[in-house]
Amino acid sequence: MKLAYLAGPDVFLPDAPAHAARKAAICAAHGITALPPLNEDVASLAAMDQETAWRTIFAYSNSATPFAERSAVLIARVPDPMPGLTVGGFGLPDNLMIPGAVETGGHPVLLPEGGRDLPFDSLEVFARCVVVAARGLGRIA
Repeated sequence: MKLAYLAGPDVFLPDAPAHAARKAAICAAHGITALPPLNEDVASLAAMDQETAWRTIFAYSNSATPFAERSAVLIARVPDPMPGLTVGGFGLPDNLMIPGAVETGGHPVLLPEGGRDLPFDSLEVFARCVVVAARGLGRIA
């Protein structure tokens, strides 16, 4: 079985352990053992080491809205305390460092189909990402 460390902000969801279990089940269906970073699961926290952190990265977002657009909306609602700072979105789905790191491994950041944002806790794009990861890790053809 291949191991996958599941990083992301969904650890802050009110039902984070149940959400992580749903993600782990999707991974298991494709021969991948998920290691969600939950405080309740000390064993999985120990599994995130330097070697794990620098392996192939697969990523997804439930937002189809480009990073610069999302940032502009946020700044319009909550003015920046340092006016004049700019956000260089470069047409990317997230901060340049995220897609840059992911795409270095040869895989794009997966986004919702049809250009529509999905709810924060949707697993639709995550499930597609797991299929790409399973293929990339040689788990399925």
